[in-house]
Amino acid sequence: MPPSSASLRLPWLIVPGGHESCKEREKTPQAVSAMTKNFVARFPLGLSAILLAVSCHSPVAESYVREVSLDAFCDQVIVGLGTPRTHLFDAYTQGSYHIEPRELTNRLLSRSFKAGQIPIAAAVFGPYGPLWAFDVYLFHKDSDRIKVHFLTAAHARIVVKGIASNSPAEVQSFLEQFRKAAETSAHSAGTLKERVLLLVEPAANGSSSQSQDVSIAIEDRGLQDRLLAMLESLEREGVTTYARPMQMGR
Repeated sequence: MPPSSASLRLPWLIVPGGHESCKEREKTPQAVSAMTKNFVARFPLGLSAILLAVSCHSPVAESYVREVSLDAFCDQVIVGLGTPRTHLFDAYTQGSYHIEPRELTNRLLSRSFKAGQIPIAAAVFGPYGPLWAFDVYLFHKDSDRIKVHFLTAAHARIVVKGIASNSPAEVQSFLEQFRKAAETSAHSAGTLKERVLLLVEPAANGSSSQSQDVSIAIEDRGLQDRLLAMLESLEREGVTTYARPMQMGR
């Protein structure tokens, strides 16, 4: 990772509170069931039976909480906040999504559209460092501003999430610089491997379902550092919404 990014992002990997607070907020089916049983003991049998039935183990609810697929990972970026399942994304969790830049950016635009957002770009940088880390960005319109949702995953763990708000001019300046950089940099049309900065913009017709999204991959490290510095300036005024401690030795 370039020094400019390291100085901004790496200290956040040891900010306490993200994982623990998220687990405290999460109510397991067993915990909800116990709470309901204590509550309905005060009410007539008919109402107790109804509430107990509602509190029974729900496969749908648990499958949502435990879902760690590609779509679920995209939703983590789209929401921008910590959720009861944010801490479940992990290299040691069976089925947990591992980032593939082209796959993620294209699906992220699609999911953003479905969530009612108006995405204008998605970007992924990585993998970098000993923990095979990735930085993920989603740009979408919000009234007269452009929201930037950013996320860092290290060893498949979501360790940082945040949201920033920028002017359209600032974001367009970054996108224009990215396009210019692509004109002078050789980029791969095939499988992306190590330390690649990928940007995907929606198709001109505004629907990512048409598979006509514009994809640009920058592999020149000098250009990457310049573009990453611009990305950092866009997120610098943002708010960190989730931070998970990292055991750097794993």
